[in-house]
Amino acid sequence: MAGAFVASPELRAYAAATITSADIVNETIKSEDIKNSEVKAADIGSSAVGSSEIAANSVGASELIGVTKLQFRECTQTSASSLSSGSSWIFNCSSTGTESGDSVVATVSDSSTICFAITRAEATTNNVGMYIMNVCNSSVAPGTMTFSIIVYDT
Repeated sequence: MAGAFVASPELRAYAAATITSADIVNETIKSEDIKNSEVKAADIGSSAVGSSEIAANSVGASELIGVTKLQFRECTQTSASSLSSGSSWIFNCSSTGTESGDSVVATVSDSSTICFAITRAEATTNNVGMYIMNVCNSSVAPGTMTFSIIVYDT
């Protein structure tokens, strides 16, 4: 008869109403013990979830309220031409799926190009144009620059 015992609905209801966290051994609750969609923001401590708890590429436009497109790009451009102090030019990076009117955030990813700043980034069809300015006091060639780009639409 061992293992054949099935608790009555009344006994299960009693257990559900009277078992508290003090009755549960620490570290014993598993994912399958939690009903889907039952862990809410109020159940998670402030700053308890950081980048180390989020899988790479697991956050997309559908997880961000009001965002309909979210793309991450990296682009490398090389130029041996010197640019005088205060002058600017445009580097274009191919970006499939980008459309005119999309919003863009772009940064220079490497620290070897300290004389150059992005003054504006603009999306066009399948392209991101970055306006680069020489912010140093002398003419400098940018050499190879790597950009990190986020394209999004709301």
